[in-house]
Amino acid sequence: MNDLEAIARDLRLPVDSLKLPCELLRQGYSPSFLASYRPDELGQMDEPTLSRLRRAMVYRASVSEYREKVLTQGTSDGWLTESMAWLIQDAATIAEIDGITRFVRSRRGSASIAEKEPAAAALGQAMLTY
Repeated sequence: MNDLEAIARDLRLPVDSLKLPCELLRQGYSPSFLASYRPDELGQMDEPTLSRLRRAMVYRASVSEYREKVLTQGTSDGWLTESMAWLIQDAATIAEIDGITRFVRSRRGSASIAEKEPAAAALGQAMLTY
């Protein structure tokens, strides 16, 4: 699992020590329960570490969801290129994904405003040449 390796790097823990806690956290166990009642199985991992692990897992899941949403939107809108898709797949944070797509999205927004209001296009062009 690629995400588990990234989480292990972030937490500075071995990947093998995170497999069981990740599985238990996915099953819905709370970090406080695991730290109190299953410390021997988890290698004496404390509650703050388990909480950080859970937050990292939730964040990685939200990045994956956002990545899929952006890729789907880019494909349906027709602005997604192969190189952009590769960069988006390689991005580790939501901010990186937004940075990659910001220029394309802003250009599309400008184009739609210009289509709706021709005077805005003229004003924007005058501002660029000034």
